[in-house]
Amino acid sequence: MSYEWMGQALCAQTDPDMWFPEVGGSQTVAAKRICASCPVRAQCVEHAQRLEGGVSADHRYGAWGGQTPRERELIGGEQPAAIRDRDAVRLVGQGLSVGEVAARLGCSDRTVARALHAARRTENAA
Repeated sequence: MSYEWMGQALCAQTDPDMWFPEVGGSQTVAAKRICASCPVRAQCVEHAQRLEGGVSADHRYGAWGGQTPRERELIGGEQPAAIRDRDAVRLVGQGLSVGEVAARLGCSDRTVARALHAARRTENAA
């Protein structure tokens, strides 16, 4: 298991206390805002799910991938793919190539292409 993605995490450039706030603390909002634009958010959520392995919110701690312990408990295991797909669409929209996005998100070019296709299909249906 590689942790190289952590070097790209936006949280690595901020005060660590922001990611482990007091319950109901105002830092949670700021942490979520930073996570929303983080290029490795999907990997972060996936990492948290591996670490927490089905434990209840009472035993989870910190903001990971823009989610509180309670949110991670409610979401379960499907979320990382959805986050990755949204991030792929956002990054391509910012001008990165499919290959660059795939490298940044740690997935294949085909996965990025599928995310883009699904987003276009959803957009056209609306």
